[in-house]
Amino acid sequence: MSDMASSSATAQQWKYDVFLSFRGKDTRDNFTSHLYDALCHKQIKTFIDNDLERGEEIEPTLLRTIEDSRISVVIFSKNYASSPWCVDELVKILECKRTCGQIVLPGFFFYHVDPSDVDEQRGSFGNAFAKLERNFKWKMDKVSSWRADLTNAAIISGWDSQVTRPESKLVSEIAEAVFNSISSQYESCCFITNVREKSEECGGLIRLREEFLSRVLEQENLRIDTPRSTHGIHFNQGKDPAQKSLNCSR
Repeated sequence: MSDMASSSATAQQWKYDVFLSFRGKDTRDNFTSHLYDALCHKQIKTFIDNDLERGEEIEPTLLRTIEDSRISVVIFSKNYASSPWCVDELVKILECKRTCGQIVLPGFFFYHVDPSDVDEQRGSFGNAFAKLERNFKWKMDKVSSWRADLTNAAIISGWDSQVTRPESKLVSEIAEAVFNSISSQYESCCFITNVREKSEECGGLIRLREEFLSRVLEQENLRIDTPRSTHGIHFNQGKDPAQKSLNCSR
């Protein structure tokens, strides 16, 4: 990152922690919705454009939302490039990465597509660009820019759904990567997986509290002698200790 981008990132007041870029017809009701829920569960403020109607031209308000987001998560799927709106989002995200230090994390995510198809615009991506060239033949410079940005995006390391399985593991890994990337803004924090399942086990809440305090206080094998008392630290049933850390440190 350049010094200018670094200083811009420091001065930027972010409205959202994460902006999700995705093709709705491919992932809105499956992977993207699960990722969105996982991020929100960790109290990571995430923008998803469920209420926007998509046309050929991207809305200026959405471009502004990308600028106002600390992190962008791009989910490449079979029909991503068939949407001029999605490709314009990608162009803006890469611009913000270069100019104001926006984080594109965790790299890019390839959902049921081969990264080389994105890089070289083959397969569904090749078909999409053939159609874009017909529909935007009076704007071939824009199509060429889209091609270049897709190639640049594909070389950034990320996650491949054909390699990391099941999808629940992918969701958890991405949520943790996002959490780690913003954790420096808090005085103390930690990421604990499967909180709901662990809390439902016998003595689960006590063990979660001990794990949480051990990580935050950086003391191994910390034990609480009074299991019925939290000594002023209150965790509500079902709440994620990592969330409580974020709440207390904002």
